[in-house]
Formats: sequence, structure tokens, C-alpha cells
Amino acid sequence: MSATPVDRVDIVRVERLAFVLHDLFAVPFDEIAPVLGRSAATTRQLASRARRRVRGATPAPDPDRARLRTIVDAFLAAPRGGDLDALVAVLDPDVVARSDGGTLRPSLLRRGAVDVASRAVTFARFAEAAYAVPVNGTRGARWRTAGRCR
Repeated sequence: MSATPVDRVDIVRVERLAFVLHDLFAVPFDEIAPVLGRSAATTRQLASRARRRVRGATPAPDPDRARLRTIVDAFLAAPRGGDLDALVAVLDPDVVARSDGGTLRPSLLRRGAVDVASRAVTFARFAEAAYAVPVNGTRGARWRTAGRCR
């Protein structure tokens, strides 16, 4: 099964829409979410990214596209093959992973290659499918669990 790639322009438009509706028109995130077809937590994150973009604080993507491909491919392959070591090998030993866990687990933080890799593998094992997708102009991964993309 293949994923439909999300156009970078579409992501920026959705971020901008969340930002404008919330910050300029004071529309609550739980009212914006259904319009965007996303959760309130995801909508909050989209608006936050747009705010950073407006302030000029969006981090530059890693220019080493081959390395990004290797890392994402390792994230996608590790749960299928159970090869945690292969994923740990491509991560920086001091990697930090931040995640907006939504309302149930806000601000998840993982430190170190082993912790980041083991949590990713554990999460991905519950996925029905995994895809390589564009994320903020770079290569990323998306998992589908319980019929929803994560």
C-alpha cells in the first residue's frame, strides 16, 4: 500500500489557516480541527509551526538528503525486521525526540539513540502500515494505527 504524498505547499496552507483562524480571529482549536480534518492537538501544532515561520524561527532542513533517507528507512524497517541495532546505528547518540502527544501525553521527550529507537520501534509495531512522507520539506515517516495516520 502506498501513501499519497502531501504537497509541501498544502502543509504550509493548512498551517497558515490554523494560525490565522486561531490567532487573528480567536477561533478555538477544537472548532478549527474539524475544518482541517485533524485533531485539536494537531491543529495547535500546525498553528505553532506557522507562528515560528512568521517569526523566522523555522529550523533549516538537514541538507544531507541521503542521510535523512537512511534514517527514515531505518525507522520504517526496524519494527518490521525487529532490528533495533540498525536504527540505533544511524541515530546520533545524543539525539533528542520531541513529540506533541496531544491532550493525553503533552510534550513527550526522549533522549539518546537507544531510548528514541526503542520507543519508535514499540510504537511502530502497533501500526497497520508505515510510509515515508515529506514532512516540513524533508523526509519523514507516518504510521497508520486504528485507521488513522499518526
